[in-house]
Amino acid sequence: MVRAVSATLILFGRHHFQQFHHALMLVRHFPAHP
Repeated sequence: MVRAVSATLILFGRHHFQQFHHALMLVRHFPAHP
């Protein structure tokens, strides 16, 4: 049970990190200048 939850959290965290990294790259590629 704990192992399954841990694996789910790891997969979710990895997916979330990829989305965050993609968003960060978009922000760096398109800097918001006032």
